Amino acid sequence: MSIVKEILKEAKWLKANISIGQTIENDMLRIHLYNGSLQVTDLTNAGKRGKTVDYFSFNFFDRDDKEAFVLSNNISKIKDYTSALKAVKKFIDDAEKQNLDGYRGYKLYEYTLKGVEVTPADFKPIKVVGKNVVVNAEYNSFSVKDKSDINEDTCIPAIEGGKKDIKVFYRWVVDNESKIKNMTFHDIVKEMMSNQIQFHQYCAMD
Repeated sequence: MSIVKEILKEAKWLKANISIGQTIENDMLRIHLYNGSLQVTDLTNAGKRGKTVDYFSFNFFDRDDKEAFVLSNNISKIKDYTSALKAVKKFIDDAEKQNLDGYRGYKLYEYTLKGVEVTPADFKPIKVVGKNVVVNAEYNSFSVKDKSDINEDTCIPAIEGGKKDIKVFYRWVVDNESKIKNMTFHDIVKEMMSNQIQFHQYCAMD
């Protein structure tokens, strides 16, 4: 049995294949294949405050490395992060032991991010139209507009240092969507300050 078949024989499959530049996603994993590396992200805690997200990068460098591409294609069918990581580690270990074509020097790098820094699976922008405000929350930006003020006071991410807070704001909107419908602009500003979300405030009618 080949190395690739050996390490993948107990995997749980999805009906999917992956090509260079493509991202495949399910409820648990986000998989992206670069020209020479494979990145796999555990989405279990993606978007969650106070949680962490693990991801790894499997670097094989050679775009003509057929064994590594077969591995990458099959990784795209694995449902959970632990199995994906185990499969890559086994592949590297076997390649070294069996001197696969002189062993190409595969590299595996493991990382940890804050949950709020990672886009959740099946992310969708949120728009909340309340009695007093209109809130738009995306994963790269947000806006809060005061409907009750003729000057249309508006909040957006801070020009400097606010980018990291966008995902925190998105998570807050997800958790408080029904509550926001009855909040005032001032209420939301207070909540943002309480959650240490940096923002820029201006009058849209100026």
